[in-house]
Amino acid sequence: MKLNSKQITKYLIQLIILFTVLLFIVIPYTHNLNLIYKNYTTEAKSLELKFKTGEDFEQLRNHYDELNNQIPTYEELLLNQGEELTLIQDLEQIAEKYNLIQTLTLDLQRDEITEDISSIPFNFHLAGDFYNVLEYLNEISNKNYNLTIQNLNIKQDGQGLEVNLLGYTYWLSI
Repeated sequence: MKLNSKQITKYLIQLIILFTVLLFIVIPYTHNLNLIYKNYTTEAKSLELKFKTGEDFEQLRNHYDELNNQIPTYEELLLNQGEELTLIQDLEQIAEKYNLIQTLTLDLQRDEITEDISSIPFNFHLAGDFYNVLEYLNEISNKNYNLTIQNLNIKQDGQGLEVNLLGYTYWLSI
């Protein structure tokens, strides 16, 4: 099949129209579609990030509430004023449990930390077996009330250890 010049011209005109439509309509339209797609994907990522952040915030708030319920109050951590004898008896029972000879000295001087909380220095002298001393220290560290040890001095004598503990007890002034 041979094409004559009229047909060639006709096909060329159609081809030019097709390229014109492609050049002026389809390509800009495609470009606009790509821009819209990029905008939507950017916005989707932004919304997803905001959602995750909100979700993370919700999880953080729930975790905070759980931890907050586990935190003991001042009343549970601090000794109440007037419970000095109870503290001494408790510490003596622990020392007796581990066959330790104990001498306790609570200072009368109170250091005000806040309006409601004060600290009282203490001095413990313990004598006994090394492992019993460790068990004693472990047990007093697991007590609800707060005792902080500032200085620990250990000497070995012929029969065992002599331990001096210097530290603070914390009291709630009601």
